[in-house]
Amino acid sequence: MSLEKKIAIVTGAARGIGRAIAERLVADGARVWAVDRQAEGLKEVPAAETVIADVSSATDVGKLIDAVLARDARIDLLINNAGIGGQGKHLVDVASEEWEEMLRVNLGSVYLMCRAAVPQMIRQSCGRIVNLASMFALSGAAGSTPYAAAKAGVIGLSKSLARELAPHRITVNVVAPGIIDTPMFRARGIEPGPPWLLWPRIGQPADVAGLVAFLCSDEAEFITGQVISPNGGGWM
Repeated sequence: MSLEKKIAIVTGAARGIGRAIAERLVADGARVWAVDRQAEGLKEVPAAETVIADVSSATDVGKLIDAVLARDARIDLLINNAGIGGQGKHLVDVASEEWEEMLRVNLGSVYLMCRAAVPQMIRQSCGRIVNLASMFALSGAAGSTPYAAAKAGVIGLSKSLARELAPHRITVNVVAPGIIDTPMFRARGIEPGPPWLLWPRIGQPADVAGLVAFLCSDEAEFITGQVISPNGGGWM
């Protein structure tokens, strides 16, 4: 699944799943722009370029895309992974500001990045977009309603965009991980096991990264508009 000479953007790349994706794409030959709003950890990502940016900001996104095109003149792979976790609150206890931030970061950033990168992909008549959602967008989760709603929005956006971009040979797919051993999930105190996990081990970021790499490859050219959930049997 060589990605040799492909130009890739990975958001939320400083740690967890995003970092694993960046590392895997680099290993497969891609030139990766690793993006995160947190400088800590980003400098350790083995990417060609690292950028500190808030991808929920239209200004930052515009500057990022301009920088990529000025240096590399194309965008082959766009991985929208940046996001924040749920607050562990029931909906009636969620302040409107918390709701709006969840939608802005987890859904708005995907809209902004796609809107900025898609014109170049159309000019190329090729491209791969992989948006990260969550198993909770499919199953729901008490105490994570804003998070699940935002990630369900990512699925709806991706399916619609897949329809728009298929004539241009641009695929758009969603990876919706289940329980993966990341700082975000450890911070939430979720215990791996039924009903969240049937497999005899917890998921690792590399499990997600391998799937993303496949969806970016030429072998996945006929796959678009799909939601694939690596979740160890937690959602069937």
